[in-house]
Amino acid sequence: MKKKMLFIFLSFVIAITTYSQTKKETEEWLLQKLRKYTKESTISGWLIKTNYTKYTNYKFTFDEQYLVVSYNLQYFSEGGAGELQSCVEKLPIYDFESILINNITDNIFLSTKGKTVLMSYDNFNSQTVSTQISFLFTSNAETDLQERMHKAFVYLKKFYAKPKSKEIFR
Repeated sequence: MKKKMLFIFLSFVIAITTYSQTKKETEEWLLQKLRKYTKESTISGWLIKTNYTKYTNYKFTFDEQYLVVSYNLQYFSEGGAGELQSCVEKLPIYDFESILINNITDNIFLSTKGKTVLMSYDNFNSQTVSTQISFLFTSNAETDLQERMHKAFVYLKKFYAKPKSKEIFR
């Protein structure tokens, strides 16, 4: 009887793992959705309507610890176009908390549990931290897309461990 139960249990475990997506498949699926539904945007100034910022050329990749979102931004004013800036935002997968696709504003918000999103801007030669990444995104693109993307990010967390501190007293 014990051998029969063990056989059934092992068969069940093998069946489950056989149908699970791999890390690479999950990353590729997420990248496909992000690339397909992200939209370039122009944001007008509140006080001076002739001033605006343009966000273009979005690129999405995964590296050792992060979802990397790179894009260009350029400020425009009555005086003309400002310098084109390259921006990179890195969301640590191990700290992913939630995703919100806003149907009213057509934005996507990818949030972390803490201030762990790294944001760097070439022309400012600076780096800041935040709790989220957001950008324009087609909100009603697919049924249950927010829930499915959330499941994919949560699944990826299994493969991305929080880096260990190099400090001797942790």
